Amino acid sequence: MSGDFEQVPGRLDARWCYCLPSDPERDLHLLHQLLVAPDTGWRVRYRGTPPTLDQVRRDLFTEDVVAQWTVFGIRNNEFRGWVHIGSANLVDGVAHLSLASTEESRGWGTFLEAAACCIDECFLGYPLRKLYGEVLSDNLSEFLAGGVGKYFTVEGVRRQCRYVRGGYRDVTLLAIDRLQWAEARTRRLQV
Repeated sequence: MSGDFEQVPGRLDARWCYCLPSDPERDLHLLHQLLVAPDTGWRVRYRGTPPTLDQVRRDLFTEDVVAQWTVFGIRNNEFRGWVHIGSANLVDGVAHLSLASTEESRGWGTFLEAAACCIDECFLGYPLRKLYGEVLSDNLSEFLAGGVGKYFTVEGVRRQCRYVRGGYRDVTLLAIDRLQWAEARTRRLQV
């Protein structure tokens, strides 16, 4: 990735990465490649098949999006992932959070640091009290053990509702509560 992104409005900076508001001209192909990559693509399905470029354009750059950021590494501007907040219900104060990171970004904490910045920004900028997310129940303990996952609470399970790699899997519904998030982030910053 080349270019000077120092002055992009809405840029969020973390220690090891930065997040830019997603832009269809700049990011569409990166996001499509991420969503169809073998290590992440099996999680994203449109009627059983990976999404096409047109489907990604239609679904990721619509009015249903509250905010979304494309994440890059600070040292080399390398693409690290994507954070999406959409399907907001502002009457109830809830929205849906989606995270997808490149294989190279997993296990280092840089992507999760970026996700935390985006969650902070979302709670500061929008009248939301909860962000919901879903994770395959097979991955639940790994997800909850580290990074942003430890701030989620389990709110329910949908039994055998997602077809993945030859079988139906349970999906766990998770939530981040605004007040608990703010308290946890304040404690962490004071230590």
